[in-house]
Amino acid sequence: MKLINVDSLSGGEVLAQDIVCEDGTMLLKRSTRLRQAFKDKLLERNIYKVFVTDNAVDPEKPNPIISKETRNLICEELKKQFILVKDKIAVDPEVMNEIASILLDQIPESQAAYDIKDIHVNDMCTYEHSISVAVLSALVSRKLNLPPDLVHQVTIGALLHDVGKIIIPNDILNKPSKLSNPEYEIIKTHTTLGYQMIKEHTGLNPISKLIVLCHHEREDGSGYPLNKSDDLHIAAKVVAACDILDALITDRPYRAAMPLNQALLILRGEKIARDVRKSIEDLLEFHPIDSIVLLNTGDIATVESNHSNNLRCPKVRTIYNLKDNQYVSKKIDLSKSTDICITKKLDLNETLNKIIKSQPLVF
Repeated sequence: MKLINVDSLSGGEVLAQDIVCEDGTMLLKRSTRLRQAFKDKLLERNIYKVFVTDNAVDPEKPNPIISKETRNLICEELKKQFILVKDKIAVDPEVMNEIASILLDQIPESQAAYDIKDIHVNDMCTYEHSISVAVLSALVSRKLNLPPDLVHQVTIGALLHDVGKIIIPNDILNKPSKLSNPEYEIIKTHTTLGYQMIKEHTGLNPISKLIVLCHHEREDGSGYPLNKSDDLHIAAKVVAACDILDALITDRPYRAAMPLNQALLILRGEKIARDVRKSIEDLLEFHPIDSIVLLNTGDIATVESNHSNNLRCPKVRTIYNLKDNQYVSKKIDLSKSTDICITKKLDLNETLNKIIKSQPLVF
């Protein structure tokens, strides 16, 4: 991603960020291919610089770990399994094993840091949520070096963790406002309901069943339904943490999805296993590539890459220095710079406003 003068647009460039007017009106959306005719439109609104992608490639387009086609297939199969359970018919262990194998075959073995967009689909659907939690749980389990067979059982348990919700009334599940205490108590029953629905299924591993029952337990015993604490199985700890994170970054009827940065900070306040939380932080890009940040030096910069072991100190390229009021282009590896750090994340409007305000307009 690079910042260019509107005057220098030649046509064909692809916007890397939305352009929003001062009154909040969307002028041009990210991924729009610019034309010469847009120049006057931008300049009339005092927009003199825009961010465009390098080589006409959209840097924010997800590169999903699990393809859309595979997700759709798994979603349909998972839905069938939930219905079987609802109808008091045993879940098909062969199908569940196959679904887990498909997911694990597509998930890389590498310890790289991932953009959350590559793992998560922002969809309130129980099945999509279950798939995202399963993918994240598998990645975390591998990060923790759990045995392959255990990773497989964790994946199946994550896929089934919310099966009890299939018999919770939809008007409670999808309520657009805060749940009342009685409604919350009903929601909480999905763990025991789900466990009761599958506990006699001999084809399912006990660990997968335990995950369904205990994915809302917490390290200090404050969770439910058993108030278990540090004696909780690692499989349930992993899915519990991944379930929280995916819920935070998903749109809900009563709130919008949170940015990953905010969600990870909230996760730090949850009573979950420290090694599990650290594995999640090590896996995810705290500052996604091409996001815009402000450094304590007064430099505005774009993120070029992340270190998997230090998410808060990516490699960046500076764009503009607000103190010297000049354009700069310098690569900085923040993990090797003890005196330079990120102070905040910026959006496009905020970035352009800061640059414009720091310079006198020339007519």
